[in-house]
Amino acid sequence: RTCAQAGARAPPPPADAVTRYDLVANICHEGLVTKAATTNEVHDKGIATKEGVFRVQVLNKAQEQWYQLDDLHIQEILPQVVSISEAYVQIYERADLTASRKHRRAAQQR
Repeated sequence: RTCAQAGARAPPPPADAVTRYDLVANICHEGLVTKAATTNEVHDKGIATKEGVFRVQVLNKAQEQWYQLDDLHIQEILPQVVSISEAYVQIYERADLTASRKHRRAAQQR
């Protein structure tokens, strides 16, 4: 039985392996950021977002295409747009975990 069949985790990578993280989502805030008036408004270090909009840039990994989501609007964007955006939050996926999942799926389909 393989690790995937036994339900066990894949063995850890060798000690000399390089761990790589791939950006899969970028959350941006566009608008005014002001000092918080009350403690209920504090998000981080006394700063509160008062006006503006949050936009999410997300990678469709199956198509290798980036999209920007803004409320009900979805549009394709170039990867360069993501790299120049001022991020509020960035979400990464560990590349070796992605490879392990693909390997397990392939083993299960055999």
